[in-house]
Amino acid sequence: QPSTITVPDDYQTIYEAIENSDAGDTVFVKNGVYNLTGHGPLIVDRSISIIGANVLDTMIIVDDDWLYNVPLILVNADDVTISGLTIFNGRRSVGIDIEGSRCRVSENQLNCAIFVSGKNNLLYENTISNVSFFAGIMCEHADSTVIINNTIMHCSDSAGIWIDDSN
Repeated sequence: QPSTITVPDDYQTIYEAIENSDAGDTVFVKNGVYNLTGHGPLIVDRSISIIGANVLDTMIIVDDDWLYNVPLILVNADDVTISGLTIFNGRRSVGIDIEGSRCRVSENQLNCAIFVSGKNNLLYENTISNVSFFAGIMCEHADSTVIINNTIMHCSDSAGIWIDDSN
C-alpha cells in the first residue's frame, strides 16, 4: 500500500525519506530550505513521487563545488514524479538528471539544467533561469520526451533547449 513520507516530520532529510521509501510512495517535502552542501546527489532509484509543499517556499540548494558536473537529483528509476520544488545550484550545473523512463517533472523552479536521457518523459510548466555552461533543458537519446509550456531564460552559454539524437 503506497504511503506518504513527510520531510521533516517522518525523516529530517530528503535523503533519508527517499532511502526509506518504497515504490509507489510519495515523499512530501514541507516548506523550508534543504541544503545538500557537502553531500552527494539525491539518488532516486525507485518509482516514487517527490512533491514540494509550495514551489516558492520549498527549496533544495547546494553551494559547493562538488556539484559542478554532478546532478543535484539523479533519477535512474522509471515512473518518477518531481514537482513543486525550487532547485538552486550555486554552480548552475545540472539540477535534475532523468535516466529513467515515463518520468514527470513539473512546476519546479531551477537555476540549473534538466538533462534527459530516458524515454517517454514529460517536462511541463517548469521555470529554468540563469543557467551557465548548459542549455536549460538538454535531451540526449531521449526518445518520445514531451516538453510543454516551460519558461527558459538567461542561459548564458547555450540554447534554451538542446536536443541530440532524440526523436
